[in-house]
Amino acid sequence: MNMIAKELEKIAAFYKLDNQETLESLSKLDLGHYVEVVFTASGFEVVTGGVGREKELIEAARNEAFPEEVINAFDDFTKAFPNRMLYSKRCYGPEKSSPTLYVGVLDTWEKALSELSKLPGLDDAKACLADVVTQRKLCFLLAFSWNRDNNSLVAKTYHLASFDGKGQLPPFLISKRVLDNQFSAESKTYAAGAKWEDFLGSDKWADIAELGERLYGDKYGILAGFTERNGEVVAKKAYVMRHDKRENESYSFKTYNYYAEEGAHLTRLNEIQAAVSAFTEAIAFHRETDRSLAEIFNMRGTLYYAMQQFQNAKADFDKAIELDQDLALAHNNLSAVYLQMRDYESAIMSASLAIHMSPKMDRTNLTVAKKQYRNEEMKQRLVG
Repeated sequence: MNMIAKELEKIAAFYKLDNQETLESLSKLDLGHYVEVVFTASGFEVVTGGVGREKELIEAARNEAFPEEVINAFDDFTKAFPNRMLYSKRCYGPEKSSPTLYVGVLDTWEKALSELSKLPGLDDAKACLADVVTQRKLCFLLAFSWNRDNNSLVAKTYHLASFDGKGQLPPFLISKRVLDNQFSAESKTYAAGAKWEDFLGSDKWADIAELGERLYGDKYGILAGFTERNGEVVAKKAYVMRHDKRENESYSFKTYNYYAEEGAHLTRLNEIQAAVSAFTEAIAFHRETDRSLAEIFNMRGTLYYAMQQFQNAKADFDKAIELDQDLALAHNNLSAVYLQMRDYESAIMSASLAIHMSPKMDRTNLTVAKKQYRNEEMKQRLVG
């Protein structure tokens, strides 16, 4: 993690913030689990965290004199939503914002609002967030900070945006700030897959983009964040997903698909139609390999099958197989569709192929298809 520490020192020097207080604060950061570096027009922010690390984050927050109300709200939510991804943000710069603690909720708004309403100044959160709740079934993330002007707790809610992939840097995430049971006039949107050239504009941001390009290039995932007031962008940030201990062959932040995650969770909640919509957005948002996209088509196909939309299910399973011919589950699912269509010969072929690829695959489709095929043959002989 020495490399990340050195990068942060260079960023502090760029913003002329390499004073003893800043460098001492940076030296205390736990950079071993998760690190997100945020560039702003006048300073920078560092987000650290990890899964189920509430004890460590709370201890660090108290050592750095985070407001106790913020810590308590965060503590309450980590108990209500255990084993989630957690984050802690420190801000450095002349317009130093209040530190923030985040909880990856990814659960129903009903449960999130039930917990929010227990916090001071947020007892009527349900009414305040009524419009947001109608937009998505799930709350993706919640954060807590402190408003120094009126000494009150601020809650920041995050939910996925409707996504079709059109336009330059289409937003995928929306954040709203709530304090004293009222929305802030500002809202934030976030876009994935940003490049440093997307931040060019003023001379200040040209220099920031040059620094980001020099330090990070395109090696890490980059988000663009936009603060809007009355429909006009008043500020922007560049988020570099510098380190995530969870990364492996099957997970990388650079290719992580938020909508597929939401679709999977909605499926578990039996919110079938909402899950179909989420997987449709996941296909538009897709930044991964053909193999992972095949899995998304397969998952959406299973939902169409459950809704008895067999033509749509077949189209998705066919597409999944086109993208990844070795996806045994898609072949087996396709055989189930053929069974519904009474195309028993095709059902046998698809199920046999699935079992050949994955010998432990459930053999029910193959057994039923063979039985029905024999029955059909017998009927034809009798008729003949």
